[in-house]
Amino acid sequence: MKKVKKDKSLNYRQMNYKGKYKRTKVMIPITLLACILVFFISKYWIIYDIIMIVALVWQLLYTRNKMLEEEKELQ
Repeated sequence: MKKVKKDKSLNYRQMNYKGKYKRTKVMIPITLLACILVFFISKYWIIYDIIMIVALVWQLLYTRNKMLEEEKELQ
């Protein structure tokens, strides 16, 4: 019997890629807020902001592609 992953779960590893993609989209405003806070806290703010934004965009694209692959497999 195949274990079915869920859209919503507290455990990130138990989620399917559709749920992971939704959670990543929720992280966009949180990351932008963190970038603004880092601007006021650190003198090397540009480095931290670039790292956070690049990681967010990479994760968003990766989970989107995996979500689309997962949906094709289910059809």
